[in-house]
Amino acid sequence: MINDKHEYMTTAEAARDLELSIATVQNLVKVGELNALRTQGGHRRIFVDSVRKYRERYGYPFPLKKKFNKVCVLHQGDNFDLMFSEVNDPKLVKVMSHPLDLLNIDDTFDILFIDANNQWLKSISSSLVDALQSKFTIFIYSSDALSEDSYLRGLSAVFKIPYKINSQFISGYIAGLNTV
Repeated sequence: MINDKHEYMTTAEAARDLELSIATVQNLVKVGELNALRTQGGHRRIFVDSVRKYRERYGYPFPLKKKFNKVCVLHQGDNFDLMFSEVNDPKLVKVMSHPLDLLNIDDTFDILFIDANNQWLKSISSSLVDALQSKFTIFIYSSDALSEDSYLRGLSAVFKIPYKINSQFISGYIAGLNTV
């Protein structure tokens, strides 16, 4: 998780990176070996710099892995899942409805889900797709809605999902990416 001033990790993320148990990481926080704060819900958020310093102090040979994948969803179809904004962390998931919004997205987003019902896909140029592919891993969901002659159907670097996605799908996808 990243906020405006600091990068944080969950206890589980720190445990994976340090190859320790969650209980050991909790004890390291308790004795001051790792610096953390508590959320309003009582969960620990451990400073990434604190984990880096711990690694250096105890000679961990491998680099700290940063696994904060951020997802952008460009949705235009019917039945928008209103739970997107309630279930997903807005720092990890950005939902937009107009393709021009992509111009304002920061460089930390690396995964793009596009609704195949988006009218913009019918006129998108191959050079624009190439530009998007250089920045994002692209998934087109509801891909059965693509026209038979759409060149997007033949692109192997663009992943197609034949059904609609929802907030639980995105949450699960992010969780899957961020596990070791």
